[in-house]
Amino acid sequence: MPKARSLANSGELMMKFLEDRRHLSSIVNYVSYSEEERPHLLIAHPAILATFMGYLKFQTHTIKNKEVFFRGQTENYKSIIPSLLRGDDFERINKRSKAFEALKIKAKEKFSPTRFKNETIDNLFQHYGIKSKTLDLVDNLYVAIWFATNKWEAMQGFHSLCTYKPSTEKYGWIYFMHVERPRVNNKIMFDSPKFTGFCDLRKFHSSLSARLHCQHGITYFRNNNGIWTEKNRCFDNKIIAVVKFPNSEEFRMNGTIFTKEFLFPNSQIDNTYKLFMDDDFKELIRSIEVQYQLDEGELGKIWVYNF
Repeated sequence: MPKARSLANSGELMMKFLEDRRHLSSIVNYVSYSEEERPHLLIAHPAILATFMGYLKFQTHTIKNKEVFFRGQTENYKSIIPSLLRGDDFERINKRSKAFEALKIKAKEKFSPTRFKNETIDNLFQHYGIKSKTLDLVDNLYVAIWFATNKWEAMQGFHSLCTYKPSTEKYGWIYFMHVERPRVNNKIMFDSPKFTGFCDLRKFHSSLSARLHCQHGITYFRNNNGIWTEKNRCFDNKIIAVVKFPNSEEFRMNGTIFTKEFLFPNSQIDNTYKLFMDDDFKELIRSIEVQYQLDEGELGKIWVYNF
């Protein structure tokens, strides 16, 4: 079996999927390969999308210490770059990175010893509105489809209110990322930016962080060797396949488990969200931004979800 290669080099796995499934008479009606936008499969049937996920996992399962996870998006972005590392000013990007590390330390001090004692706080920040240096992934195809068909937006006229609405884009996108496992020492420590590997948030975070568990969250870290550059901030080399699918009723996730209220539990259920909603924590974020001469919101913000 050939080793899976980055999509940056070829669309080999996607082409091989079509070749291996050529005996299915209906496959040509639902699947096509294109190199426009970025190399991808256009899949028009949800069951075939599920089988393609299984195909990728089966084709890569013998590759040691790596796993396939998913990232659903409403748009096909030019590059996959974590939220804290976006922009063209790398001096400012690295300043934000240092500010992020300072915020981590202060946050753990603030909530110690009752919370986050045995957790690394930075790999949950992103899920609650703080921009991070890690890449959000999920270990559930249906959650990925949900994020590919629902779009986050701030509510006009309100400082901190936001919501998710059904996407009006014609297509949704799912990126299949092949990422390495963490190296296991006496104690696994997930701590950016000195660590490379993925973290299954369900295994290494308290159930009090309900959002992580409802979304089947995975975070991928990359060691930046002390400084972020144009090359190491981009995660495109982890993509092994991309699927574009119609944003149509056939792909809609229905039922309670796929409501906004389930995927983003309120503060009565999600204790971490409750802690981060505290005004003192919001002021801590702003004080770190001021200390590092960053604009308000550069480190992100804790949004109130209006569902």
